Formats: sequence, structure tokens, C-alpha cells
Amino acid sequence: MKNIKKTITFLIYLFVGIELGGLFEIFGVRFGMRNHFIEAGYSLADAYIKRIPVVFFFNPNDYAFYLVIMLIIINVFIMFSEKLKEKLKLLIIFSIGQVNLIFTASRTGWICFILSSIITAFVIFMCNIEKSKKYKYIKSQIILLTYIIIFFFVFSINTISRPYFGKIESIPYVGKIYSINSIKSNDNSNENKNKVDKNNNLELGGKGSNNERYTLIYNVINGIFIKKHYLGYGVGNSVVLEASFNNTNDILNVHSFWFEILADFGVIIFLYLLYIYINLILGLSKLSKKSKNIIFSMFLIINIVSLIILIPLSFASSSIISHTIFWIALGLSYSSIKDKNIQQINV
Repeated sequence: MKNIKKTITFLIYLFVGIELGGLFEIFGVRFGMRNHFIEAGYSLADAYIKRIPVVFFFNPNDYAFYLVIMLIIINVFIMFSEKLKEKLKLLIIFSIGQVNLIFTASRTGWICFILSSIITAFVIFMCNIEKSKKYKYIKSQIILLTYIIIFFFVFSINTISRPYFGKIESIPYVGKIYSINSIKSNDNSNENKNKVDKNNNLELGGKGSNNERYTLIYNVINGIFIKKHYLGYGVGNSVVLEASFNNTNDILNVHSFWFEILADFGVIIFLYLLYIYINLILGLSKLSKKSKNIIFSMFLIINIVSLIILIPLSFASSSIISHTIFWIALGLSYSSIKDKNIQQINV
């Protein structure tokens, strides 16, 4: 428990430094680190591009992945904190993280972030926490979710941040909500940089992030099931599979952990991975129903919500296998079960 607490505390301190670096980038300050846009041929002098933060993560979608996992941790800490001063400090850290997430323009990141807040409330309800405290935490989570939604809406009507909501407006029906806002950006280059799919009908081999992701996943299903490569294409060969179809506009990473595993290792290992993953979530859920230790329950909530949200969140990034925060999330989840089952810690 002490090691887990130290790990989480360290991650939060590290997060503060990283999100402040992202905030500087939003204001146009760059630190000379590798950047996806520069290597793709865009100019950081562009009004839209210069505000997209990537910090150490090269790609804004990769950065969004990290932000969502860390915001889940901060979310739970805010909810369980008993001191007003501490809550306010955490809320400031949380809000800066939200600003960073907005300017990454990651549609999947936004959706998963809001979804994680809703899932957190359900997981708290499931936990073995005293009734009065349980409803207090759920009420706190509902207030925080309301704050998140208001925060996003306020930024959606701001002239500077408005262009970064382009992708979320392409989601069916959601765009109609944003169309109420009449404020439009003066930056004529946003249409190209946002890569928004105005047509919500998916097109195999088409351009735009929706079509490209659809094509990448279709290729994996085609290669494994239709072409009968049931044992996969071999470790790291998902890119070879995608290249063989020549229909992904030179984007070769599958953009989904699950389909990447399916492409590399085939059906049997994919199903085995699902079995392990589901059992990990169920194991943590059983512990949360037994735990009487409020601190341990807090870490269990972080673990359960993180594991659940990792399922859709993996579609945001080109590949999460190289992300340190992904392995830390899995490691923390396993250590919670290990401490109970092997060391017999009193939870």
C-alpha cells in the first residue's frame, strides 16, 4: 500500500510538470522536442497548429491518452479529499489538464474523459463504503461531472479554443448542439488542419480520421478472418498487413490496441488476452465489494475505471504498447490483487 501510494503521488507531481509544459505550448512556447506536425510538413507558425500541445508525446492523440488516465486519478483524489484546500489544489491541476485535453483536439480523448467520470460514479456505488460516505462521494462526482461539462461548453464558445472542437462536432447529433453557438473562427486554415469528416458516412479507403480508422480495422478483420490468417501475421507485423492493402493513406499503425493484438497474434491469443483482462477487472471489482479500507478502495476505483476506459481509449493513439502510463495502469491493477491474494493484506 505504501509503495502504491508513493507511485500515485509521484505520478501526480510528474503530471503537474507535464501539463504546465502543455500549457506553455498552448500559448505558443515550444521547447524543441519532436513534433508530429513538424515532421508531417506543417509549420508551427500556423495559428491553429502552434497551439496544439504534445510535450514529450510527439503526437496530440498520444498526449491525450496520457491526460485521460491521469485525470481519472486526479478525479478520484478530488472526490475522496476531505480538506477544502487540498480539493482546490487538485481542482486547479484537474482544470489545467482539461485545458490541455481540449487543445489536443482528440475526440476519443474527450469522450473517454467524460465517460470515465460517469463510470467512476457507478464504481463507487459498487464499493463497500459506508452508505452516508458513499452517497457523499457520488454527489461529489455528479458535481464534478457538471463542472466538466460546463468547462467544455465555456471553452467551446471561446474564440481561441473554438477551432479545436471541430472533431467533436463531427459526431452525429453532437454537432447540432454546438451549432447553437454562432461564434466562428477567423482562421481559414482550420478546415485542413482539423481533418474533420463532415460526412458521417464511413468510406473504405477515404481520407479523414474516421475513414482511416475504419479502413485500418477493416483491413485487420479482412486479413485475419477472410484471408484466414487465424494465427496472426507475427509480432510487429500489423503494419505489414496494413501496407499490403495500400488503402490507408500511408497510415500503418492500427490505432487500436485490441486490433493490433489480433493482427499480430491472431484469434487464440486475442481471446486469451480478453480472458486475462476481464478477470483482472472482475478481481478488482470483487475486492472493492469487500474492502473496508477507504484508501485501498480509492486505489481500487482508480484501477477499475482506468482498465475499463483503456478499452475505448486505445482507439485514440496509434499504438499504446509503447506508452509507459499504459503499463503503469496494468501494474497498479495487478499489484492490488497481488497484495490481497499473496501477502494477505487486511483490506
